[in-house]
Amino acid sequence: MGSRPRGRSRLRFKDTVKWHLGLAGIGRQKLETLASDRAGWGIVPNEQPPPEPKKPTVGIIYPPPEVRNIVDKTASFVARNGPEFESRIRQNEINNPKFNFLNPSKIVIIA
Repeated sequence: MGSRPRGRSRLRFKDTVKWHLGLAGIGRQKLETLASDRAGWGIVPNEQPPPEPKKPTVGIIYPPPEVRNIVDKTASFVARNGPEFESRIRQNEINNPKFNFLNPSKIVIIA
């Protein structure tokens, strides 16, 4: 036999749709108003504000530990010995990729 209690009227498709829309939080009154206005159907999805575009992540990208160690030690030596020491290291280690941070032309900027 059926699952509806005895004496209760049969539910129409329209009633079940309204009930499910109510569970989803969509107002019945608004639904009926929009259903009678076909031009308004396309407006409903656009009523919600568009999602905000993701902002690019801005921050410092730290180098691997072995390169960071070289950067820290070189910075401390340059701080103690001056800019002449930095230019000597730059000339002596021009082909060493671990010292690319000393050559501005070889620095990669990720946008």
